[in-house]
Amino acid sequence: MRRRHACAAALALCLSYSEAVDCVAAGFAPSLRCGSCATLEALVPDEDIVKDCRSCCADDDKVTYVKARLEGQKPRLVLVDEEGDVGETLPIGGWTEDTIVEYLADTIGAAAAAKDEL
Repeated sequence: MRRRHACAAALALCLSYSEAVDCVAAGFAPSLRCGSCATLEALVPDEDIVKDCRSCCADDDKVTYVKARLEGQKPRLVLVDEEGDVGETLPIGGWTEDTIVEYLADTIGAAAAAKDEL
């Protein structure tokens, strides 16, 4: 009986590895927060992408970003924390202006509103 449980556990582990998402190859940043997946779900009506997002994200630890800058020939947002360290870099090539504004309002809106920097 014990051997049967061990085999079942090993099989389940193998199946989970075969279905695992290569998060970076799928386009998700290593610093992906789960709160971003809700935004993604609202913008992209694709259940598989949202499912992958949720499997790649880390719990929101209430990271506070105080500013963002736009960089690169392939546009990307660089979010900066209170210490001036880069916290997250997001490719935004397919985003609309409204999406960027909404994302920034959600991400740094409270901090910026307090400083009138948004």
